Parts: sequence; C-alpha cells; structure tokens
Amino acid sequence: MSAALWTLATSLLVFSGVNAVYIYLGSTYDRVTDGDGGSPAMLLSLYGVAARGRCRRGFAD
Repeated sequence: MSAALWTLATSLLVFSGVNAVYIYLGSTYDRVTDGDGGSPAMLLSLYGVAARGRCRRGFAD
C-alpha cells in the first residue's frame, strides 16, 4: 500500500470517527437540554464561576 493511499485511508477513518462522535454528542446534548439554548448558557456560566473560584484558591486543594 502506498504512503498516499495509507494517509488517505487513515484520514478518512479518523474523520468518520470524529463525525460519529459529533453526531452522538449533538443528539445527546439536544435530548438533555430539550433544544433549549438557555440551559447550556446557564451551565457554562456556573462552570465559569466554579472555575474562577478554584483559580483564586489555587490548585492545592
């Protein structure tokens, strides 16, 4: 098998795997949030507040 064909085959395999994960995460995310855009924004905001508090205290905890 030539190097170009091997590169093409592995690239297609990786991209198809990434696409499958993207589709799975997208459908799961949509199911969890019921298609509402406010839920993810609230969760990201909460995560940001928690991360900020963690950075202020340091990572020794």
